[in-house]
Amino acid sequence: MEVKKRDTLKEPDLEYGNYSYADYLTWQMEEVVELIKGRIFKKAAAAPNRIHQKVSGELFLRIGNFLKSQKCQVYSAPFDVRFPKASKADHQIHDVVQPDICVICDREKLDDRGCIGAPDLIVEILSPSNSKTELKHKFKLYESNGVREYWVIHAKTQDLLIYSLSKGKYVPSLPLTSCDVVESKVIKGFKLDLEEFCNAQMVEVAGSRPKPVGDIPNRCTLGKMAKKHGDQMRPAVKAFASFICWHLFYARYKHYHSEEGIWPEVLKTFEA
Repeated sequence: MEVKKRDTLKEPDLEYGNYSYADYLTWQMEEVVELIKGRIFKKAAAAPNRIHQKVSGELFLRIGNFLKSQKCQVYSAPFDVRFPKASKADHQIHDVVQPDICVICDREKLDDRGCIGAPDLIVEILSPSNSKTELKHKFKLYESNGVREYWVIHAKTQDLLIYSLSKGKYVPSLPLTSCDVVESKVIKGFKLDLEEFCNAQMVEVAGSRPKPVGDIPNRCTLGKMAKKHGDQMRPAVKAFASFICWHLFYARYKHYHSEEGIWPEVLKTFEA
């Protein structure tokens, strides 16, 4: 008896909003496609720019080297992450994404097609192809499905924001920049010196960091000065210096990100 082959769709209807992972597997498109609540989000057909790839590749290698001989595993895009609700059946899964980097510590969530269930850590690297709508939906998707830690990196300026899950809601870090040492709460013991990491990327990607806005100083420079002379400063003066430091940095941070139309959730954190 001849088995009828399943029809293959080359280009799905983008207006339709109830696609499943079963539909997703039939598509043949040049663009990277993700599903969020059954709705299609398409990324550019062209490969991500070189800065994005450099940052992603280097961070993937560092996490991978740290995790050698440990139970957690790290994967980079393209790698399907499926978020099931009541059932793990393909036709009942309506959320499928491809994070830039993800770490999974429960190996029962891994199969030949990727990961089914929430990774422990997800890293998304922002670039012009990331739409604000897409990223806002991803934030809600990761939070509601229990992704314990979510890193958002701006590839060009190489600033970092970390969201940690607490009682079902994401709690944001302060914006992290080149003078900070980042420590993951999920990957115990993993630290990332952003000054060293950023400098390593700049050797390959010269001129990618924007110039300071006007005379606003670099927060790293202020931080080092405060650390050097902190013992000589009275507590009230130190508190005032810290207040000024963070407000100057926020002005620089907001300028960079608002100009490039970056994810509104990031700035909303500081507007509250």
